[in-house]
Parts: sequence; C-alpha cells; structure tokens
Amino acid sequence: MTDTRQTVMIMTEDRPTVGTVSTALSRDPRFNIGGVCASADELLVRLQQESPAVAVVDVDPQPAESLRRIEAAIARFPRTRFVLIGREAPMELVLAAMEAGARHFLTKDRITSSLAEVLQRVAPPANEGARSGPVVTILSAGGGCGCTLLALNLSHELQELLHQDVVLVDLDLHYRPLALLLGLQVQYGVADLLADSERIDREMVRTAAASYGDRLRVLTSPAGGFPDPNWTWDTGAVYRLLAGCRSAASFVVVDAPRVPMNVAAALAAESAATLVTFRLAVKDVQVARSMIRELQARGIDPQRLRAVVGRYSRRDTMVPVPDAARVLDPFAPILLRDDVRGVHRSMDRGQPLARAAPRGDLRRDILGLARGLLRSAGGREAAA
Repeated sequence: MTDTRQTVMIMTEDRPTVGTVSTALSRDPRFNIGGVCASADELLVRLQQESPAVAVVDVDPQPAESLRRIEAAIARFPRTRFVLIGREAPMELVLAAMEAGARHFLTKDRITSSLAEVLQRVAPPANEGARSGPVVTILSAGGGCGCTLLALNLSHELQELLHQDVVLVDLDLHYRPLALLLGLQVQYGVADLLADSERIDREMVRTAAASYGDRLRVLTSPAGGFPDPNWTWDTGAVYRLLAGCRSAASFVVVDAPRVPMNVAAALAAESAATLVTFRLAVKDVQVARSMIRELQARGIDPQRLRAVVGRYSRRDTMVPVPDAARVLDPFAPILLRDDVRGVHRSMDRGQPLARAAPRGDLRRDILGLARGLLRSAGGREAAA
C-alpha cells in the first residue's frame, strides 16, 4: 500500500522539543517525521536531498539570528512549507517570519494542542504533484516591454495549438490591464481568490474566470481602481491559486509584471518556464540580468528561465543584441519583433493578434515561442 503521509522535517538542538513535536504528530496519520536536523546548515543539506512537505524550525535560543539563517532556505525551497516554533512570539518576530516566507509561528506551549492542525492547514495537498497543467510565468524587467500583450497572445496561441482549456492569470492587481484590454466585466477576481485562498479549487477558479472564446479563461479583477492599500502578498496563497488553476486547465499562463521577488520566485518554482521580458535599453538589460541571477540564487533551474526582448526593432534599439547576449550569457535573448500597427489594431478591437493581425511579425514570433514552450513542457499540438 502506498504511503500517503506527508513528511515533516524538524530543526532543533533541543531534545525535549523533538519529543514534544514527535508526540504531537504520532497520533496523526497524515504526517510522518522524516528526520531531525541540529542546525540550519544541516537542514539545507537535507532539503537538497529530500523534499519534505513541511519543515518545523525551532528559532530558540536566538530567534532573530535563527530567522536570518533560515531565511535563505525558505527562499530556496518554496515547495516546502516552513513553520517556526519558539518559547515566545513577539509581534515584530512574527512579522519578520511572515515577511521571510514562513507559513506560521507557533509558541512551544501550543505544540501538543495545535501543531497537527497548523500543519494540515499549511501543508501542500497530498496530490499536488498530480495536477497536470504546466505553468508559464511572465515577469517584467521594465515598463513598456509588452509583458501583458505577450501573456494574452501566448495564452491564445496555446489554446489554439492544444485545442484545450488555458487559464490566463492577471496578477497586475494595480491596473488590471487584461480586463480593460478585452472589455471583460467581472465582479469577483484574483484578489478575492488570494484573500480566501484556503477555499480555492477547480470549481472556484472556473467560476471566477471570465470566458474569452471557447477555451481561454481569464482570471483577472474588476477594471480600474487599486487593491486594498494594506494588501500584502502571501506566497502560500499564490501556491494555492496556481494549484487551483492547474487543476482547471491544460495550461496556465501568469501575467506578473509588478510582483515582489519572493512572489516571482514562488511563481517560477511552480513554472515549466519563466519569461523575463525587457527592452533593449541599458537599464532594462541590467535589471533583467539581476532578476535572472536572483531567481537562480533562490533555487530556480536555469533551464526553465528565458530572457525575452519585447518590441524589438533593428532601427530603434539602444543596446545591440550581441551586447545584450554577452550581459545575459548564457541566456540568449528571444526576440519578439515590434508590430505597431498590428498591436494598435489588436488593442482597438480588444482581440488577440491572431485575429487582429494574423500575418504580423509579432504574431508569428509569439506563435513560434508558444510552440517551443509547448515542446519543452512535454505537450503536443492537437491535430489540425
């Protein structure tokens, strides 16, 4: 019989704490102890070798120093959920832990009564790996590089190639460009799902997403306005959103032009490919290089990263392509040619390029990119 229990790794130097955690979980059939590490360095080595669902980390006796040491592991292994424990939980420490990416902070006097419940809440679903839909995330290293335009048209080309449902996720919570571009009227959107992420599932995604054509579902937010000024990103909610989207479609494309780096890394960790878009300007090329290096430092496989030049024109570029290639080495820039007339026609009509400018250079470039991503993700084009 297959063992469906989820593995929990413990990091602590305190033997009584090991006993308390082990006792708290011994009565719960959902979890098993995968090992005990005495230090952050040892935990880092174990995480490289294994992939536990949860790491329970003791921050005593020096909480601030322990959090500083464990922060790199939290960023590098986003698929493992980190729960911190300590004798005390001052608000500033809890806030610092949440900002670092920890999922929960539990005081030691509540381990016996609450740990199993906390782990059940924060652990990834046991069948998370079975979700089928690959994810492509599109990030932006500068304004005006066509990140959202690429997301829309890439999604459209993928659903045409696959003849299957594709979900396009608009994570630009400030401007909601996809709702404006496509003229979509939605009352409930991405921000609402993220705020209620514990309930996200296939049906919730399908209900919240607006249909565009037969197979493209767009998960955006009401056009105009801004999110709650107190809004903060929760990477756990982002994981649950992606899991719901993957269960609802054969392919997921995420438009994420303005997310913080911890969210970008969380998206990239779940993506078959992450496209960093930029223009051939000095600042954009440098920012693109910094973003790619930071994603690699956070454990993202470089083979899943792509450097994509938007709005490329040989006559209007500040940085020659060979120079950009040297800066970004070994990531050869993928060029998406500019098509001013086609883009204007697409925006005026609220249509993808395949309909508004099907013979344009940009449409052909995006179609080629879609085919390449489909091959790298192991997908196949539907028969014509």
